[in-house]
This record gives sequence, C-alpha cells and structure tokens, in this order.
Amino acid sequence: MKRFRIGWPAAAAALAAVLFVLVPAQAEDGTNITIPVANSPVVRMQMRSGALTIRTWDRPQVQITSSHAVQARYVDPEMVARAMRGGDIPIFSTKIQTPSGSITLQPEEFPVPSLSGAPHDGVVIFGGDNGANVTLTVPNSTAFLWAMVGHGQLHIHDYRNGTFVARVH
Repeated sequence: MKRFRIGWPAAAAALAAVLFVLVPAQAEDGTNITIPVANSPVVRMQMRSGALTIRTWDRPQVQITSSHAVQARYVDPEMVARAMRGGDIPIFSTKIQTPSGSITLQPEEFPVPSLSGAPHDGVVIFGGDNGANVTLTVPNSTAFLWAMVGHGQLHIHDYRNGTFVARVH
C-alpha cells in the first residue's frame, strides 16, 4: 500500500473546496448570490421581515440581491421530487389576529399541476431579515415559486409561466 503525503497548502485548499460545497452560499451586505439552474426550477424564499421583490429574466440562473445577509442553496431534482410529494403543496395551520379576535386558519394542501412530469431543479433561500430589501430574480421558466414573508411587503413582476404561492403576515 502506498502512502501519499499532502502538504499544508494542498490540504488547506482541499478543505476549503469541501467547505465551499457543503456550506450554503451567503451574501453579505450589498452583494449578490447567483445560482445556476435548469429543468424549470422550483424556488422557495423565506424571510422574517422586509420587502421582497420578485422579477423574471431569460437566464438559467436564480439571483438574490439583499441589503442583509441571505443564505441560499441549490437542491437537485431528486430532492425536489421528494420534498414536493408529487405536487401537493402543504400550507400549515396558523393563527392570525383580526379586529374580532384570534382566528386559526386550518392546514390545507394545494395540488400544483406544473410540478408533475419533468424533473425540477430547486433553490431554497433563507434570510434577508430585519427590514431587508431583497430582490429575487428567477428564470422565465420557473415552474413553482413559493414566497413566505413574516412581516413586510411582497412585489411580483412578470411571473407568468408557473404557479405562485405566497404567505405574508
């Protein structure tokens, strides 16, 4: 059996490469994240507070620009298929306050026909909290877009070819 010895610079470069693959991309203030996608992607954006603007373009990439830190990661088509359970989207139970008091909205599942058939790449995005301004630009071919904003605003421009689900408190 041969033994190979790796020097410190090579070991550090190998460790950095592994960490780059395992750690989701993160944008610091004033920077962008761009994630290449194909296969009519599924995109999920979740943030606690702020303004989310969604736009489309003709590039095979998802781009996130945020005034606050954001984490994003690519999800392969097999994981998307398992997570979407055949195209039924769960909307979990929640309580909301009304002038008449608290109301509990029951959980529901919505079938999404655009998710059946072909495989879909996925992108999951978390962050942009504390009053962030986030712009999410997705391909025109995006099959499904799911946005959850805890407190804030949601603006959507030119998204026409897929299914859009939003939850804003």
